[in-house]
Amino acid sequence: MQQVDPNRVRADLLDIELDLVTTFLRIARASPVAETRRRNYTHAREAYQMAGRYRSLIKVSARVDRAIELKFRDAEVELAAARSLHDH
Repeated sequence: MQQVDPNRVRADLLDIELDLVTTFLRIARASPVAETRRRNYTHAREAYQMAGRYRSLIKVSARVDRAIELKFRDAEVELAAARSLHDH
């Protein structure tokens, strides 16, 4: 039986959470319904926060860490740009 690397699982979860940020924001932008836009923006923000919690639990190579950092920055920029979806 193959050993599961808990660190790899955490890194995969972090990646999935950051993908969810983008997914929820796409749904929010596409919706003509204000409540749907607000709800999905909130889900995106929560996914970003959860990814931040995973971030402190993983230990990865410098290359992987750089890729994660870039994905975090992209998600942060997307959230900032979509802030009006939550405010209106």
